[in-house]
Amino acid sequence: MSNDPALDASLKFLGAQLAAGDIDRPHYRRELAALVQRALGCSRVGLWQIQGDSGRRVMRCLARHDEHGGAHPGGDEIHEHQYRDYFARLVQQGVYVAHDTATDPVLAPMFPSYLAPHDVRAMLDAAFTLNGQTFGVVCCEQLGRERTWALAEITRLKRWASMVSLHTARLEREPSWWEGPLEVV
Repeated sequence: MSNDPALDASLKFLGAQLAAGDIDRPHYRRELAALVQRALGCSRVGLWQIQGDSGRRVMRCLARHDEHGGAHPGGDEIHEHQYRDYFARLVQQGVYVAHDTATDPVLAPMFPSYLAPHDVRAMLDAAFTLNGQTFGVVCCEQLGRERTWALAEITRLKRWASMVSLHTARLEREPSWWEGPLEVV
């Protein structure tokens, strides 16, 4: 999978619209999730906010887009104290790749409570960071079947996550701009 200049341009335009106040945060998140889902051709993309101090962080889903139903409200929560290894890897490496969630030892605690009920069989997550602080995650999920994520897909998602982090930096605020009410769509 090669670079996609059109998608990169769309992400930059979306960030410019947010910075100019032409769109609000919920609209930005919905559009971002839809762009990434279509670009990677995965089943679903969720945008998650991370709050709290190390050891007590909570990830909250703020927006979701899936290939069949479009935009969906967020609402799910994942707590670090339950999934320490996942959080540690994501924060340290900036990305988490699971080709088969059912056999991934780091995800074993998450499988019965989140992954299996949602039929998530593969996932590719990239962190949003600002000044070394992780404040969110874009989570790409493949439902119903395993998926081998190509190195090009992983690289692209990391680049897009960096672009979103730059959108945050351009707003010259703390990562709290990402926060906001969970939208119901």
